[in-house]
Parts: sequence; C-alpha cells; structure tokens
Amino acid sequence: MIELLVASTLGLMLVIGVMKAFQEITRSVTRGRAVVKLSEDIRRTTNVIRSDLKGLTVKCIPNLASNEDSGYFELIEGPKNDKNSITLPNKIHDITGDTDDVLMFTSRRMTEPFTGRLTLNPDVTQPIQSNLAEVIYWLAPDPNLHNGLQMYRLHRRVLLIRPDLNKLDGMLGTALSYPEFINLNDLSIRINPDGTLSANSLADLNLRQNRVAHQSANPGNNGLTDLNFPHRFDHSQLPIHLNELMGEDVILGQAIGFDLRVFDPIAENILFDPDSDIEGDEVLLSPADFGYGTAGRAVSSGSYVDLGWTLNNGQRGYLRELPDPKSYLASEQFRTYDTWTQRYERDRINQDQDQDNMIDEGTNGLDDDGENGIDDPGESETQPPYNVPLRGIQVIIRAFETGQQQLRQATVSHNFTSE
Repeated sequence: MIELLVASTLGLMLVIGVMKAFQEITRSVTRGRAVVKLSEDIRRTTNVIRSDLKGLTVKCIPNLASNEDSGYFELIEGPKNDKNSITLPNKIHDITGDTDDVLMFTSRRMTEPFTGRLTLNPDVTQPIQSNLAEVIYWLAPDPNLHNGLQMYRLHRRVLLIRPDLNKLDGMLGTALSYPEFINLNDLSIRINPDGTLSANSLADLNLRQNRVAHQSANPGNNGLTDLNFPHRFDHSQLPIHLNELMGEDVILGQAIGFDLRVFDPIAENILFDPDSDIEGDEVLLSPADFGYGTAGRAVSSGSYVDLGWTLNNGQRGYLRELPDPKSYLASEQFRTYDTWTQRYERDRINQDQDQDNMIDEGTNGLDDDGENGIDDPGESETQPPYNVPLRGIQVIIRAFETGQQQLRQATVSHNFTSE
C-alpha cells in the first residue's frame, strides 16, 4: 500500500510537471506568434509608406512655380511633440508616442496603379485606377481602451487623381453631397463656389483649398470652412470611412504612435555629462531626446526633429521657429510644412488683406514698398510656412499587442535630396 501511494504521488508530480511545461511552451508559442504577427503588420505598413514616399510627385522645395502642376507635400506637426517632452520637468514617458501628426502628399506609381471605387450615384459602383493619388496618413482614436490606455488606428486614405472624370463643364455631375461622395468614393475632389464637385488634377492640388481636410464637408457657405486664405487644415474633415465602409482605410490596428520628424541640418547635438565625477558616462543627445534641454556642449550638427521643435534655449536650427507670418499659419497650434505655390501671387486675390487695395503686388512690376527694387520678396502677399528645402523625414510607428503585452516600433527614413 505504501509503495502504491508513493508511486501514485510520484506519477502525479510527474503529470503536474508535464502540464506546467506544456503550459509554459504554449504560452511561449502564443507570445512568439503575437510578436511575429505584430512585426509582420508593422513591416507591411512601413513597406507601403516607403512605396508611397518613393513616388512623391513634387520636390520638397517650397514656392513652386506658378505654372507647375506637380501636386504637393504637406506635413502637419501636432501640439504633442518633442518640445513638450523636453520642457516638462520630471516628465515620465509612457508607452504612447506622438499621436496627432498628419502626413499628406501626392504620389505616382509607374507599375501597379492605385485602385479604388467610383460611385457617382448610390446604385452604381465601379472600380477605378490611376497612377496618381492624394495619400493621407493619420491616427484616429480606437473607441476601445486597453486597461485605461488609449489605443489608436493608423489610417491611410488614397484618393485617386482622375481629372478626366469631369464632364465638359468641368464638374463630376453627381447629386451626392460632399460628405456622401468622400465616403463612397476614392477620388480626390474639390468643392466649387456653387457647391458642385470636381475631380482634382495635380495642378489643382498645388492650392491648399482644393486638398482634402482643407474644406468643409458642409456645402453651405460656398462649401468652404474658411473662405479666406490660407484655407487651414481641419482634423475633423479627415476622410474616415463611415457606416458599412468603416475601417476600410485602417492600415494598422493597435497603434499607439505615429511620429513625423524632419531633418534639420544645423540642429545641434549636444554631449551631456550626467555626473562629472564619473568618467566616460557622457551621453550624446539630439533635440528629439528626453533631457535635451539640459546643459551640454554642442559636438555636431544635423538631426531629425519635430517641426518647430523648440522656441527657446538659443539652440540652432532652421526648422525650429514659428512659421513665416505671411503664411498666416503662425498662430496655429499645429506646425505645417507645405511646398506652397507662387500661384498665390498671380491669382488676382488679395491674400494679405492689408487694406492697401493692391492685389498681387509681388508680381505687378512695380516697387510698391520703395525698398530693395521691383517685386522684391518683401512685397509678396504670401510666403511658405518654412521657406527652406526639406532634406528628409522620419516616420516612426509604434504598436502595442494587447493580448500578450508586446510593444514594437519601426522607423521609415526618406531622403528628399538628389543622389
């Protein structure tokens, strides 16, 4: 009897050990699968972003010639940025990254075209293709929280550029309202002064008022949120699919960060010594690093930073100041980089509204201000927010797998300069 009890006990212990081992193996396999799935999702997303940026139709050198029909590049840096991190004392970083940046640009594909749907009336839907598209990336909050953590979805909306779809009168000839049309169609459109809709060309998209999220979804008041230049970007008008199409533009779920950084060639990197008594513990900090605002000596230049990354501390950088006042975007919470166009100086509209009763004085062949000669830059009605070439950007994506508590981050770097 004793031997039987001992044997039974040993057998039971062996079974429990095997079960524990099996549970640990299962847990490890599940965690591994979650990591692989999360990594695959991020890799697929970064590959799409690289492909879209590779097809950028415009050189990132502001003030495009008025006769260019090359589209646009626009980067919107939200209030949540690196500057907030370095100026808040004793800030504790959580796992959530930057969540309010927006990337918009026109892209071209030479091989496989962009595809989408066309629905001019609710009863007829057909597929369409184009080698050109207006592409928008942004984060939108997920309605579900994870243990109090706000989750997000990374959206990618592709609006095809097909001006050939306009009829002879230059309009699409649809009875759909703007919000109905933008929900049902993957087409880049603008609202005309009479409330009708027209498909955009690359030349149309040079102008801010013709781009998505720069015009109201309400056709009232001539269809525009702001009838006056500079036709500000509006987060609430980002083209999220609704109703049965909801989620079709989501490229990555469970996202917690989408950070856009621009390359500033003269931004200073500093060498910081946290403890002068310990030899060899110096740390190299760029403007994007936590603690950059502390004392240190500049040792090199050139770094990826948030647009308008700091307005104090005397640090050098040509993408760190407020936007040019003549862009009329300096008072915005958001910092905007826009390739802009000189068409604003030849459109017979008084953008500066300076009560001088002069229109397009920067191109009228006169020395209106009596300084620096005829049509000098000081006479122009508008200026790009940042009138400097953009050398490169970084897109940093962060995602969190809630089931196995796995965090992954990936960075896409794109160089705009010539090889």
